[in-house]
Amino acid sequence: IRKIWKRTPQKLLDQIIPPPGSEDDVTVGKFYATFLIQDYFRRFKKRKEQAAKQVQLGFAGASKNSVALQAGLRQLHDLGPEIRRAISGDLDD
Repeated sequence: IRKIWKRTPQKLLDQIIPPPGSEDDVTVGKFYATFLIQDYFRRFKKRKEQAAKQVQLGFAGASKNSVALQAGLRQLHDLGPEIRRAISGDLDD
């Protein structure tokens, strides 16, 4: 590590990469890794909840549209005889 970062102070290197034998200490690297893992988990969970919400809204929207479509078809079905009479009439008028 000293070959790569020649000008980096030893104290900073010890904070980022602990010297051998001090495994229980919390270092900046360990803390940052924990932070990144938690941040990724929060984003993943939020994205998953949003996807589930969109799917749920999609089904709810589809059922609303299907109810409106059925109501429209019912109205057309009720008007069926009148429409047939109008269509079968003379178109030259």
